[in-house]
This record gives sequence, structure tokens and C-alpha cells, in this order.
Amino acid sequence: MSVSDIGSERTSLLERQLNTSGLSAPIAMASAQAITPGPTTFGQLLLLNIVNTTPTDESTLVDRTTLALINMTADHNGAIGEGYDWIDILVIVIKVILLSTIIIAAIFGNLLVIISVCRHHKLRITTNYFIVSLACADILVAVFAMTFNASVAIAGKWLFNMTVCDFWNSCDVLFSTASIMHLSCISYDRYYAIIKPLDYPMKITTKRVGIMITFVWILAALISYIPIFTGLYTTEEYMKERLKHPDECIWEVNIPYALVSSTVSFWLPCGFMLAAYYQIYKEAIKQEKFIYKSQQMAVNTNTNHHNHHPRNSTDATNSIQVCPKRLTYPDIHCPLL
Repeated sequence: MSVSDIGSERTSLLERQLNTSGLSAPIAMASAQAITPGPTTFGQLLLLNIVNTTPTDESTLVDRTTLALINMTADHNGAIGEGYDWIDILVIVIKVILLSTIIIAAIFGNLLVIISVCRHHKLRITTNYFIVSLACADILVAVFAMTFNASVAIAGKWLFNMTVCDFWNSCDVLFSTASIMHLSCISYDRYYAIIKPLDYPMKITTKRVGIMITFVWILAALISYIPIFTGLYTTEEYMKERLKHPDECIWEVNIPYALVSSTVSFWLPCGFMLAAYYQIYKEAIKQEKFIYKSQQMAVNTNTNHHNHHPRNSTDATNSIQVCPKRLTYPDIHCPLL
């Protein structure tokens, strides 16, 4: 009997044993998932197990063949997994660099604003008090909101408990609302400085600015910490799902809180800013037209004066240059003599 006949006989024996034991489908699936380096890899694997196994040891033949297929598939999938791991690591590194750069720039950029106002006495004016408070809000956004957001973006999941989740959401709402309200306060300050400059020293005082800044922070805290930590901001279904999945942090709000929060935090401040800056724009156009008319009036006045007295300067010059012919002095030069 030749070697090919022995191989054919043992292959038939293997197929019968696989069909009897019910392992033909899993092995076929494993062989289909494995990416073979050549068209004869599967046949070579079977032939290797056939040659190394006796004809009577059918169970050993099946076990060794199955183990070889599983090992081949696992090794190949492991190689692919390593490739994906490197890609994931590269993506994580890029995210860390970008998010860290944004956070550091936000912190140090606003710190420079605060330090500049504190160090230079000329910058300690009422308007800059709003800017310093706004810079503090932006720093707190970078520290308490953007850092947790970066952890979720890098890890792909929430890494903390539910209390920290509520703290993160509260800080996000608080500092974002405070930032927008500070911008509306600055627009109020600019409105009085440009539209009503005579009333500005009486309206925008240090005491009033302090009251406005305090009101901004208190109002922002009222619509953030209290509704979120008491659970008034979300639905009952979400609270039940949250108890089942404490490792998740999802921001889901109900309709009443969404309306109140968006109105106080965004729509009212933005509407006030638009109205204030529109009035400032109208005043700027008005002042520009007034300056243009003043310049035109000055030009027309000079032109009319020149037209009514065209020879004043020429006559004065001629009277100085004319000398009598009978008066001659050696030290006086008269161009008409």
C-alpha cells in the first residue's frame, strides 16, 4: 500500500469520526475563520496529524486535529489583536495630547488674564472685574468639567461612581452658565459706557459690579447643583436604569428642566447681549455719520472762506516786497528795484 493510499484511508477515517462525534461543524468554522498562508495549509495540517497518529487511535487523532486547528486560529487572531492594540494605543496617545493641550491652554491663558489685572493698577477698573470673574469660571470649566470629559474620551467609559457623575454634570452646568452670564454683564457695562457715558460712573460702580457677579454665581448654582443632586433634572425611568448601571454616566434631562435651564443659561443672556450690542452698533453708526458731517462742514467752511478772500495773503506779501524807488539803502534788498 502506498503512502497516498494510507493518507486517503486515514482521511476517510477522520471524516467518519468527526461526523460521529459532532465536531465537524466547529472545526469547519474554525478553519473558515483562520486565514491560511497557502491553499494546502489545512490539508498539510491533517496529513501531519495522520502521519503522527496510529490507525487505531481515532480519539487521539480527533483531539490532536481539533487542538491544532484551535491553536492555529487563536495564534492568527492574536496576531490581528496585537495589530489593533497598536492602533488603539496610537489613538489614545493622540487624544491625550490634544485634550491635555486644550486643558493646559485654557488654564494658563485665563491665569495670565487674572495676573495681568492684579499686577497692573491701570487695569483695575470695573469692567475688568467681570473679565476676572469670567476667567475664573473658564479655569474651573477646564479643571472640573474638561478633565472628566477627557477621561471618558480616553477610557471609553465612565470610571467613577454616581456621586462623581452628578458632581461632573453640576460643574459643567454651573460654570458654563456662569460664563454666558458674565458675557451678558460685560455687554451691559459696554452699553452704558457707549450709549450713556454721562450715566456710566453712577450706574456702574464697584459695589454694583460686586452684586452682579455674586448674583451670577448664585443663580448658576441654583439651576445646577440643587436640581441635579436632588434628581429633579431627569426622568424616573432614567433613575431606575441608573440604579441598575451605576458604572455609567449619562446626561438625560426631563422637559421642564430642559426648558428652565436652557432659558436661564442661554436664551435670556444671549437675547440680552444681542439687544445691547445692537444698540451699540446703532450708536457707532450714528457717531460715524456725525463725524463725517463735521468733517464735511469743516471742509466747506474753509472753501467758502478762501473763495470770499482770495487775495488776502497775496496782498500782504506784495506790500512787504514793494519798496519806494526813492529810498535806497545798501543793506536793504528790494526785488522790484
